[in-house]
Amino acid sequence: MNHSPAWTPWRRQTVHIAPRQNRRRRARRPARWDGTPPGAQPTAPGSLKAPETANDKLTALDNFRKGSENHALTTNQGVRIDDDQNSLRAGSRGPTLLEDFILREKITHFDHERIPERIVHARGSAAHGYFQPYKDLSDITKAAFLCDPRSTENYPGLSVRSTENYPGLCSLFDSTGRRGVC
Repeated sequence: MNHSPAWTPWRRQTVHIAPRQNRRRRARRPARWDGTPPGAQPTAPGSLKAPETANDKLTALDNFRKGSENHALTTNQGVRIDDDQNSLRAGSRGPTLLEDFILREKITHFDHERIPERIVHARGSAAHGYFQPYKDLSDITKAAFLCDPRSTENYPGLSVRSTENYPGLCSLFDSTGRRGVC
């Protein structure tokens, strides 16, 4: 058994301490630099670092901007906010800190915003009855209840929910739940 420190018995192979002469070393890639010095990156309009970008359109909109009524922008607790567009950061290019209570308040408002996706309770009206066409309409349609001149029990309903967003559309259903023609 070899008791050399460069030999590991559990792997049964030799560990090379010195680098091999033939092994190619990867060249380190230089970090990308876009030519913008720190602190000169683009900023939000209205911030202290923003370049002067006044034009006629922006001047006309000044009367309609948030806070133009000479009321101070405040938090939920009534603390005045001078700037709600920039967050507290660790350094000039560091991550945003959650110690910024204004940012936390904005995140809380965003997370608790209610976006109605679907309303479960249907609205509308329906009627139970019998339908009987005057004659066979198989040359016009393939609907079974219109092709057979016998009386058919049905339960048509008008769903108000589907017509709220589409005023020209209405949904009729028969007793089996199939969508009919409006």
